Amino acid sequence: MNTLLKWTDAELEAELQRRKKEREDAPPPLKDIDWAKVLKLADVVKDRQRGCRREDDAQYMYEEVMKTVYGPLYFDWENENEYED
Repeated sequence: MNTLLKWTDAELEAELQRRKKEREDAPPPLKDIDWAKVLKLADVVKDRQRGCRREDDAQYMYEEVMKTVYGPLYFDWENENEYED
């Protein structure tokens, strides 16, 4: 069964409007990006490849890159707009 059939047209339209607003409210990239912290963290992760790699390295990289590109308040926006399954 198509899962969209359980939603009314009004509910689907409301969800589309919510997503459109969410995209409009996304923080823009910073104008002057300082990659120093990302580069330092990348070196740490790279050096761990020779030893014991930590499972959460990818998450740390993601967080540092997003803060570097969009600013320190990016995760406030992301957490407010997190999708529920």
